[in-house]
Amino acid sequence: MPADRPWAVGDHQQRWNGYLDPSTGILRNLIGAQTWDELRRRENDLVEARALETSEPRTACPGNCSGCGCRKQNGDHHAS
Repeated sequence: MPADRPWAVGDHQQRWNGYLDPSTGILRNLIGAQTWDELRRRENDLVEARALETSEPRTACPGNCSGCGCRKQNGDHHAS
C-alpha cells in the first residue's frame, strides 16, 4: 500500500482498512489522537473552536484575499 494513501488501493476491505492507523486501530488523524475517546474529544474541541470562529462578525474587507475569506489576490490591505 502506498504510505501516503493506503485507502486508495486494494479491494473494498483493504481500502476501508487503509483509513485506520495500524498501530492504534483508530481513524488516521492529524491531531495525534491515540484512542477513540481522545479522537472524539479533540475533534469536538476543533468543531467548537470553528463554530465560535464562524459566529464572530467579519470585519469589512476592501478586497478579496485568502487571509480574510474574500477574493483579493494579495493581502496588502491586512498589513498593519
